[in-house]
Amino acid sequence: LHPGSVEDICWSPVEPGVFATACVDGKVRIWAALDACRSPSPPASATSNNQQRRRSNGEKDRFNNNPTPKIIFKAHDADVNVMAWNTKRTCAHLLATGADDGTFKVWDLRELLVDDDGEDGDGENGARRNDKPSSSELSPTPIASVSYHIGHPITSIAWHPDEESVLLVSSADNRVTYVRTIR
Repeated sequence: LHPGSVEDICWSPVEPGVFATACVDGKVRIWAALDACRSPSPPASATSNNQQRRRSNGEKDRFNNNPTPKIIFKAHDADVNVMAWNTKRTCAHLLATGADDGTFKVWDLRELLVDDDGEDGDGENGARRNDKPSSSELSPTPIASVSYHIGHPITSIAWHPDEESVLLVSSADNRVTYVRTIR
C-alpha cells in the first residue's frame, strides 16, 4: 500500500472511481476505487455470524487484502503534501502536486498511460503502469516545475474553476502564488 503517511487524496474529475494519493515517500499513486477502496477483512471477532457463515460456505469475501495502485510515479524528492486534479474537462489529465521542499509541479497524466510506441504498459521516464509496484525509483518529467517557495512546505494547491491554466499555491512562508501553468 503506502510505506508512510498519506498526505492527500483527490478524485479524478472525469474517470469515475479513479483517485490519486500523495505520500511522504515522494510518490503519487493512481488507484481504481473498486480495487483500492476495499479494506482488509475485519478480524473474526468483529465479523457478524452471517459473514462468518458466508466465508465458511466458500463465498468470496468482498474485501481485497492486496489492493494495488494502477500507476506509481516519483513526484518529488520530499514529502508530497498536497495535490489537485484540474477539473476542467479539457485539462482533466493535469495533476498538480506540492511538496515539503517548497516545490510544486504539474504532471500530464497522459504521459504515464502510454508508451512511446502507443502501447499501454510502462510509461516513459520511469513511470510504471498496472500491476506490481517496482522497487526502483520512478521519475517521469513534469510539464511544469516551480521552486518559488524553497525551504517552506507547500500547504495548499488549487486550480482556478474557470481558467484551465491558472493555479494557486500557498506555502508555510505565508505567501500565495498565482501561476499560469500552460499557454
